[in-house]
Amino acid sequence: PDFNFHVERRMKAVGVPVVHYVGPSVWAWREKRLHKIRRFVDGVLLLFPFEPPIYERYAIPAAFVGHPLARLVPMEPDRVGARQRLGFAADQSVTALLPGSRQGEVERMFPTYMEAVPLLRQVYPTMQFVVPAASDALAGWMQSQLAQWGSGFPVEIVTGSGAAADCLQAADQAVVFSGTATLEAALYKCPMIITAKVHPLTYWIARRLVKVPWVGLPNVLAGQEVVPELIQDEARANRIAIKLGQLVLDQSRRRRQLAAFNNIHGQLRQPSGARAVAAMQAWGVLP
Repeated sequence: PDFNFHVERRMKAVGVPVVHYVGPSVWAWREKRLHKIRRFVDGVLLLFPFEPPIYERYAIPAAFVGHPLARLVPMEPDRVGARQRLGFAADQSVTALLPGSRQGEVERMFPTYMEAVPLLRQVYPTMQFVVPAASDALAGWMQSQLAQWGSGFPVEIVTGSGAAADCLQAADQAVVFSGTATLEAALYKCPMIITAKVHPLTYWIARRLVKVPWVGLPNVLAGQEVVPELIQDEARANRIAIKLGQLVLDQSRRRRQLAAFNNIHGQLRQPSGARAVAAMQAWGVLP
């Protein structure tokens, strides 16, 4: 964002109208950045419905235009097709594990997720697990970690374009590292628990700067905790197994999540182009 703002400042200085698409996450932290931003934008097009009032407090024209992912993901997930592509039977119990997309995230969470697998299998002996890998390099690293668990360990690593989408559509439930993947899981209507674990110093700083009480986008969008969050020391194998087990057994928890996910999808699934044009016309940027 900082590079974009530098370019926008230069464009504004020579009289070019500037509209910024996808604002920084000032709803989470560093809201005071908007004092600077308002000097060089004519308006901001935003992904989430709760964002415009924040920008408008700083006299920045702002409009919610919807999230592109919500238009790409169908309202009804293709569970049958995803299971066929991944080789799972229709009646098989499947859990997706999404430990992150960056090397540091995966190295931090993947071993913990694997420790939770035998705990869950003690209670659900036929449960299978699937893990999408964001790259071949990460897939190779995860496969090397799986080797220590021996042959027959019920975890499959999936690579390639659309791996995360297939895993979330095929799964009955998921464990998801905080980030955009939590929104993707919600859009694919996959009941989940959210984990988050960072360096202790990073967490100490974040606790003092971050304003929202949740790390997961589904909870932020719902305005309440509909998805359990296991943060830092809570994000350990036995707690993951307990929380996921509750989600497997308690249909009311699942229904509550699915109702929230459907509402979120409906909110974010907007005719973004038309909304953007209407906003820019209202701001005088377009005729």
